[in-house]
Amino acid sequence: MKKKIILSVILAGVVAASCSCGNSSMKHDTDSAGEEASVSAEAESTGPQVTQILVSGAGDVTLGSDAGQPTDLNFDTMYEEVSDPSYFLSGVSSVFGSDDMTLVNFEGTLSEQGERQDKTFAFRGDPEYVDILTDGSVEAVAFANNHCQDYGEVSYTDTMKYLDEAGIKYSSFDIVGVYEVQGKKLGMISVSQLRGNDQAKELITQGVAKLREQDADAIIVSIHGGVEHEYSVSSEMEDVAHFAVDEGADLVLCHHPHVLQGVEKYNNVYIAYSLGNFCFGGNTNPSDKDTMIFQKTFTFVDDALVLDDAVKAIPCSVSSTSERNDYQPTLKEGEELTEAIEKINGYSEEFDVVFAADGSIETVNGAAGFVPDATTALTAQTRAKGTASPAAAATTNTESTDTESTDAEGTDAEATDAATGTDTQTDGTATTTDAAASDSTTTDAAATTTTNNAATGSTAGTSESSSSGVPDASVGAGLTAGTDTEQGAAATTTNNAATGSTTTNTASDTSKDSADSSSSKKGLMRHRDLLKSDDKIFALQ
Repeated sequence: MKKKIILSVILAGVVAASCSCGNSSMKHDTDSAGEEASVSAEAESTGPQVTQILVSGAGDVTLGSDAGQPTDLNFDTMYEEVSDPSYFLSGVSSVFGSDDMTLVNFEGTLSEQGERQDKTFAFRGDPEYVDILTDGSVEAVAFANNHCQDYGEVSYTDTMKYLDEAGIKYSSFDIVGVYEVQGKKLGMISVSQLRGNDQAKELITQGVAKLREQDADAIIVSIHGGVEHEYSVSSEMEDVAHFAVDEGADLVLCHHPHVLQGVEKYNNVYIAYSLGNFCFGGNTNPSDKDTMIFQKTFTFVDDALVLDDAVKAIPCSVSSTSERNDYQPTLKEGEELTEAIEKINGYSEEFDVVFAADGSIETVNGAAGFVPDATTALTAQTRAKGTASPAAAATTNTESTDTESTDAEGTDAEATDAATGTDTQTDGTATTTDAAASDSTTTDAAATTTTNNAATGSTAGTSESSSSGVPDASVGAGLTAGTDTEQGAAATTTNNAATGSTTTNTASDTSKDSADSSSSKKGLMRHRDLLKSDDKIFALQ
């Protein structure tokens, strides 16, 4: 049962007056008047209502194994051994069980169908693994990443079917999700920056519009991208994350690097750039087992969202043992907790964010963190429902953001060494060799031509492939045996130095989305149509 916190603030008291007189009829009239005044005062006494909703975000959750992993150490074997789905998230139950919503990145598939795609790593779990999420008090998942179709389109649709049946909300590319709690609607958007910044931005803009149509009170954007095993934030990820905030996101959660990265407060909104692995069946023994739960308390004064620093970093390990991955994320304590907070502060130093020993915000941008209570919330700065934060609205984009990810979606750098039963991690470079499967992963970045006009200050960029939907068949079109290929999205970006405005024209068909395009059914129809157009099995790396 999730913890419910509703604070009511009474702004006026009840005033009752009575007069004792010798005349009984006068006393009766006075009492009646007093009762009427009391009822009237009580009706007017209820002022603005303060509502607080606690959201927990975590990183990569992969419930299943790759075919190349040693069977005596992999996730599937552990599931059989423990015979209890509640085992996996029991180490963090005190956190997930006491919040209002838990959101994780679901990286992999749940299906008994489909064929393994031509890629270095592919994950598929038994559909009954969905009980791990429900038993672990996970209410929602982000499902837009490089493993959501590891066994073809059917594994993608199957996974969403099983999530639906389990009552777990999800968002995936052009499909948005809404989770309702305490009378508030938390909207969710999930995109993959690995498919190119332009496509990610287009989907964020569309998703925000859809969620506002559904009257969402707050919007959480999940972004899958960045460079694997890098502790610093890539400029491409920072670009997309900032764009999400400027479009109206109230919290941004990122993943894919498999390690932790820094936290930023940008235009009154917090961005966790990489939450790392979490309950991760993709690696039997990751060299870096650090992870964290990132919490945000949304405080509403009626429909307005308070702009505050009510966030918390909760350091964890992906495993309850340091010797291997037992797929049971566990809270850090004592000296390990202190060291973990210091690491997170080191990653966040470039953003001028400092966490206190308990994981709360100590200072941000040189000022002490503000965490409202029922009283201070009434006088705090707020953002009206359906609008961007005041700082975001005042921000002018003055530089070109025509960027593309060079990190291949297929470069999952957890190479399994079957002989030793350990996993060798690499740095996500263009070519990765899997010792167990002898596969190779190659990054085929789209060629980009950029022209700078010194006189006008404009920049135009074009690339050789175009984005026409999410997912699309262009990824599958370039596949060869044993090779994963990624293509970028085409875009033309013009930056006007004189006006500070940036205009982006993509090659995608913007007329596709009608008023009902937010439904899962329409989204899946788009995916099927795109697959049929190339007559190939879609392979989203």
